[in-house]
Amino acid sequence: MVLEHAIFPVKPGQAKEFEAAWVKARAVIIAAKGCKSVEMRQGIESPDNFMLLVEWETLEEHMQGFRQSPAIKEFGALLAPFLVELGRQTTKEGPARSIRLADAVLDMLEAALCEQLACDRPEGRSRVQSDLMLRTFAFIEQNLGDPGLDGMAIAAAQHISIRQLQRLFESDGRTVTEWIRNRRIEHCRKDLANAELVGIPVSAIGARWGLVNAAHFSRLFKAAHGLSPREYRVWALS
Repeated sequence: MVLEHAIFPVKPGQAKEFEAAWVKARAVIIAAKGCKSVEMRQGIESPDNFMLLVEWETLEEHMQGFRQSPAIKEFGALLAPFLVELGRQTTKEGPARSIRLADAVLDMLEAALCEQLACDRPEGRSRVQSDLMLRTFAFIEQNLGDPGLDGMAIAAAQHISIRQLQRLFESDGRTVTEWIRNRRIEHCRKDLANAELVGIPVSAIGARWGLVNAAHFSRLFKAAHGLSPREYRVWALS
């Protein structure tokens, strides 16, 4: 089983509209092959943040099934207009608009994709802790471009101790540093594969996601993908 959980930062004041759109979007995703269950939870302390929980039979049915099906166009077009990070993209016009929106929404879904036994949350994690993790993930995503982003900065922003933050991530079998690094590398990978960004130097792409040391960025990327950033771009765009 695969449990997918993702954060949706909704534009202030549009939570009700988002919930109405979600009713339609839920029908799209629940009908997908391999989808076992779907739930959207609104944040307790941050009502403009929503967490999506989707249970899939296999990882392939999400990545090769739903993501590559025509349904993602409708799914993305329904939800993207209400999301903070996608606000600028919803103003773009053109025949590929729905595809861009769908890709952007699905990119958010990938942010917290993990394989584990089907369950809503790890044993012992309370609803309050889940809400804290939702806010923490959202904060990290919004600040990945800051080279100074680290555990201390995150803990301070969430008004918790660094040890509390570490325990929060340890319950999911990861560390804060690993999460930040993996999210940065994933964003860089997508930018490198984007033909619209081909004019941006590789080092600038790393820097825009907080990896300002070009050599360090290259080492991290190659360790993750087996190719240097430059080699990956050539391969992805060929």
